Amino acid sequence: MLLHELVQTSGAVASTRARSEKIERLAGLLRRVPPEEIEVAAAFLSGLLRQGRIGLGPASVRDAVSGETAAEPSLTLVEVDRTFGRIAQVLGRGSAAERARLLGQLFRRTTREEAEFLVRLILGELRQGALEGLLVEALARAAELPAADVRRALMLAGDLQAVARAALVLGAGRGSPRSGSSCSALCSRCWPSLPTISTRRSSAWAWPRSSTSSTARACRCTGRATRCARTRAA
Repeated sequence: MLLHELVQTSGAVASTRARSEKIERLAGLLRRVPPEEIEVAAAFLSGLLRQGRIGLGPASVRDAVSGETAAEPSLTLVEVDRTFGRIAQVLGRGSAAERARLLGQLFRRTTREEAEFLVRLILGELRQGALEGLLVEALARAAELPAADVRRALMLAGDLQAVARAALVLGAGRGSPRSGSSCSALCSRCWPSLPTISTRRSSAWAWPRSSTSSTARACRCTGRATRCARTRAA
């Protein structure tokens, strides 16, 4: 997904006063996000970087954005997230200059509107009404799940981005994995409350309450072999 789409939605949400319309706009965007970009989208909509603090202060950020920007949008969410990941890994002598160089390269590929969004995102100044409570409601609507169950999953998992991925990759109302996903995309770490959701909402897939009834798979969340939370219903 292009960063431009998320920025446009962010602006529309910020300019909308009605909570219901904010939720619908966010849900509409979340329905279109590819599986591999769900966590990035959830983080950006919450006003967060997935990497946390990446060693960039206000002066260095505003210096980097002062140059030329692109005329047309081309950056994807994954490309932006990867750049932030590289910036976060820069350490040692000369790290400040290298971070500034990487950030400057990123901003030269952004439009002016995208650059302004990213500046506020990096500095923690993004205020668009799409904070945790609102985003939970939008996730529930996009995934066709009860909002109370999404809130419970977030309470148990403590990770909004992982919950967003689990809900949107395999929402209980969908009955089968979202396109591009597989069993190994989900695990009990991501979606601890899905057993209670699926037993009420989906007859096609069952989510075991005990890991003893699940199948060992490589989990995409941790990169390690784990007990996958999904098994075929009997």
